Amino acid sequence: MKALILCPRIPFPPDDGGSIAMVQLQKGLQEAGVRTDVLAFNTTKHYISPSSIDADYSAETRLETVDLDNRVKPIPALIQLLKGESYHISRFDSPQFHHALQRKLKEEQVDFVLLESLSMAPYLPCIRAHSSSPVVLRAHNVEHQIWYKLAQKSRNPVRKAYLNILSRQLREFECRILNAVDGIAAIAEPDASLFLQLAPQTPVCVIPTGLKVPPHPIETGHSEFPVVAHLGAMNWMPNLEGIEWFLAKVWPKVLDKNQSITLRLAGKHMPEKLLGMNKPGFEIRGFVDDASAFLGQADILVVPLLSGSGMRIKIAEGMALGKAIVTTRQGCEGIDAKNGREILLADSPEDFATCILQLAEDQTLRRELGSSAQQFANEHFSSQKITQDFIRFVQGLGLAKVGN
Repeated sequence: MKALILCPRIPFPPDDGGSIAMVQLQKGLQEAGVRTDVLAFNTTKHYISPSSIDADYSAETRLETVDLDNRVKPIPALIQLLKGESYHISRFDSPQFHHALQRKLKEEQVDFVLLESLSMAPYLPCIRAHSSSPVVLRAHNVEHQIWYKLAQKSRNPVRKAYLNILSRQLREFECRILNAVDGIAAIAEPDASLFLQLAPQTPVCVIPTGLKVPPHPIETGHSEFPVVAHLGAMNWMPNLEGIEWFLAKVWPKVLDKNQSITLRLAGKHMPEKLLGMNKPGFEIRGFVDDASAFLGQADILVVPLLSGSGMRIKIAEGMALGKAIVTTRQGCEGIDAKNGREILLADSPEDFATCILQLAEDQTLRRELGSSAQQFANEHFSSQKITQDFIRFVQGLGLAKVGN
């Protein structure tokens, strides 16, 4: 079986939720005997020097890249706005990528084409023109919902109006593509339910990010001075929104009750205003090379998300490591963990702070919650099971196309 995977960025190294999701599925397919060719953008936003790309990854995926300047530019954005088209998508429409894709489709027949995110949808007509293979959209989020929720929370009337327009344009495009592809692979169940409403004729499956789960929870040894940690890319707006809310409204309430707790924040594109906040008991690390090692040194993980969709990869990773996790109901969306058994959920600053303090003061509770979380991860995020489910889904699409 052969697959051609189109990626909006080079997925390696897997150092954030999106790249982890892409790499884990690629690895799972390879281990299942599926040959995977990857055609990816090397964008200005996530630029990687060609000499630094992992040689094994390049060889295993026969990686081919196309440079793309995807910086937001005011004049093109205004033109797309006036034309009623999504600038969010049009930035990824590249003549060079069309040429590379057409060449690859002519060189070799594949069993299916995977679009990693809605950003790769401009290439659907090219695929249809040069291949009869099924096309699957892997939807990491419900894209228009992210912008809609951000618009609802904006207090600036101009920004609010602009975000609402972006959301409407993106929704129209998203609905059109959902109805045009042969299958949709949703990251989370709530997203899948919405996709079925928007595109009732398109088959949908739920394919969360697969993970390797360690045999035992990772213990830190901290007891008197527990470490609370957050890891997330700060160029993703819901992450930045959530951590700003956490620092302004939650963390002061924690410190009012317990000043021995250490807070560590890490992630790519950490804003300067946060990097300048280093002080005793408060550590800002920015980018970390080994996410698992960083998460493994935490006693409590916090994921204070107020918007977004899809599956929170860092929650899944934390559960796989056997960590006690506090998040919002929005953050836990798509992960069917039980509040109080495998995870703690809190939506108000007061409740979020109470959960952190409760875990900080009760090591037994932390261990029990972490152990249950790891068992949940083993049952729901097994890479092998997820990959086999996806392969069966794709094979069914191929048979359907033959039947048509």
